[in-house]
Amino acid sequence: MTLDLVRVATVVVASDGNYDNQIRLALMRKVVRKAAGITDVLVFPAGYYTTKGRPSTRLESVTEQTREMITPAKHEVIVCFGIDGRATKDQARDQTAVAIGTNGVIASARKFQPTKDEDGFIDVASDPFIGEGQYPRIFEIGGKRVFLAVCYDSYGIRQRSLENPDIDMIFNLVHKFNPRPEPCSSTQYFAMYGFAGASREWGCPTFGAAVFFKRPIPPRWPTGVLWNQGAKGIKSWQYTDNPLKPSQEFEIENITEKALVRVFHL
Repeated sequence: MTLDLVRVATVVVASDGNYDNQIRLALMRKVVRKAAGITDVLVFPAGYYTTKGRPSTRLESVTEQTREMITPAKHEVIVCFGIDGRATKDQARDQTAVAIGTNGVIASARKFQPTKDEDGFIDVASDPFIGEGQYPRIFEIGGKRVFLAVCYDSYGIRQRSLENPDIDMIFNLVHKFNPRPEPCSSTQYFAMYGFAGASREWGCPTFGAAVFFKRPIPPRWPTGVLWNQGAKGIKSWQYTDNPLKPSQEFEIENITEKALVRVFHL
């Protein structure tokens, strides 16, 4: 099978912490408006939208809002983002990701790999490969099969030694990085054991996005990673080992947040 060129855009967000769903919606509109002609799929962070109810209560409205953004585009664009449900300030019991195209929801997934702090608190997917609700976890774009991973799921791919179900790309929607030395602040650790670890396990690229709260986005932090180091140990992996580089990048500012968009050609 001949695979087409796919243009993947990762959207990393820098935030001062003062945001709501409407601010996030406005930022997404700006990103889509500028990126629609140069990318086929946009990957936003996990927990991009939050709700005190279950994610399903927000799905219909955010799907319609997203469709309104992408329908005017000359080319088909898929937008991936996270919806956290039953959310408090620090944790959410429901952590899901969705992929939306002009016809609506294409794929949806629930986090299957909890962190130690989340274990027993969040509601996880019953199976790493199962979709959420009536939608599959895996979808296709340009002949390539994409696996939706929610935050720590990329660790789970390696830790569980999951067999690759013929996946060509992993989209890892990450929640956040706090200022150092607070918890959830180790960007290098996540790139190494999450992005590179999942890429090594399945032999395909991992693309990720996250929110950086009250700290700048590290310019060297990779949002597209491909393992090409053979049997080298993950602990020895460095950013300079990563062969994936964006073809272009740009920034878009909103009221309290800024998006760094990187476009990769696959």
